[in-house]
Amino acid sequence: MRDSLLAIRGQVTLRVLDAATGAVLRVHEGPNAISYMSPVILIDLLVQSNFDSSAVSPETVDYSLATAAEHPADASRGFALAETLVPSPIHNAIRYMRVGTDATAAARTDTALVSPVAGAESFVRISNIDFPTNNSVRFVGTLGAEQANGNTLREVALLTRGNTSKPVTDPSASTNSRVFARRVTTPSPKDDTVQFEYAWTLSFA
Repeated sequence: MRDSLLAIRGQVTLRVLDAATGAVLRVHEGPNAISYMSPVILIDLLVQSNFDSSAVSPETVDYSLATAAEHPADASRGFALAETLVPSPIHNAIRYMRVGTDATAAARTDTALVSPVAGAESFVRISNIDFPTNNSVRFVGTLGAEQANGNTLREVALLTRGNTSKPVTDPSASTNSRVFARRVTTPSPKDDTVQFEYAWTLSFA
């Protein structure tokens, strides 16, 4: 599977914050599993065939670009079924994290959380993106005091935006959001007295 072992590393820092004061109560940090889907997402970002449509970029010369509609099924590349090309740059941008309650170890084969918290309450909307080094990017988002209460959170995934029409009010409406990476954290009970701040750093070797 060497062609699927993209040289990316990921590190997730979870800070549990007092919702009233902002004080840091606990910090959990550790590596993630980069999914087999990650190189597919990056390849789709390079292709972006939606840019070639007449509605987006009218061409004055008759020209046809043949683009494959899917990544072929190949168990040696991590996929038992073909993966459809996602041709839109909007859909491929990383914009969310999502939390869940299952402690199954993270693996490159992960395509979803094992036990996500129901509905929009499980989504961490990314609010800040920066670049710690020339070969890394960090996504930061906060799970609010009103979200996912009554759950003990153990897993978190980094997701592309997908084709939701409600990226702010209801990211759970997306139908083709894809998992870039997943991490299992120390069990962390969630109630309305705390916020969870996730900082997810991807480094390209």
